[in-house]
Amino acid sequence: MSLGISNLFGSTVFQTIISGIVIFISSQFILEFILKPHIELRKLKALLSEKFLISQSKIFNFNLSEEENREIQTASSKLLALAWSVYFSKSKKNQFLDISQNVNLILSTRFTRDNRAFSEGINVLKKYKFLKVTFD
Repeated sequence: MSLGISNLFGSTVFQTIISGIVIFISSQFILEFILKPHIELRKLKALLSEKFLISQSKIFNFNLSEEENREIQTASSKLLALAWSVYFSKSKKNQFLDISQNVNLILSTRFTRDNRAFSEGINVLKKYKFLKVTFD
């Protein structure tokens, strides 16, 4: 009986099946926990850029509606939350924290109309190339 079990584990068919299962499980792990979060992060970067570009003139003229303000803040918050779950390095996390803080700074200037704070926020966001911020 033990001879049959050792033959089973030694057979190339069994080893091929086990190898296939291990490869499938590892590929699903990579897909679910690495690729999908990064794809979602790229979508959120694009969404935040889109919101900025659509509302660019209203932001620049301090004429953003409450709904538009909330949409941009929501996109920024989602981007920050996902970035903190995806990245492990402190520098990447701080980069997205910096983005979120400056988005909130820019959006808060609609109440204060502080041109200096607005300019500082825009200049910080310009250094992040994935954000399409063009207030020149």
